[in-house]
Amino acid sequence: MAARWREQKQWRNVWGTIRNFRYDTDKVEAIVSADRLSAVGMGVWQSDGFYPNGDRFDRPGRTTVVLGRRSVGDPFVATHTPMSLFRGTPDQSHGRFSGP
Repeated sequence: MAARWREQKQWRNVWGTIRNFRYDTDKVEAIVSADRLSAVGMGVWQSDGFYPNGDRFDRPGRTTVVLGRRSVGDPFVATHTPMSLFRGTPDQSHGRFSGP
């Protein structure tokens, strides 16, 4: 239920208002635990946001990913994936586009 709420109330309100979402792959970092069963990764991204008058603005942010697995050799599974805008970035974009 929480995932459906998050998708409806958060993601659908963002993806249709921005353009050109992309990760800066040179700025992806990861740390793996000593037992190799958990990891944390962080990626920096950029997108284009739009003011109410249609002017574009830079919309940078980051994603932090917490990963876990039952045993070494199993694939990692993302268990927590918060995304946030960098400070000072407008939290609303007013574009109207279809799809991500």
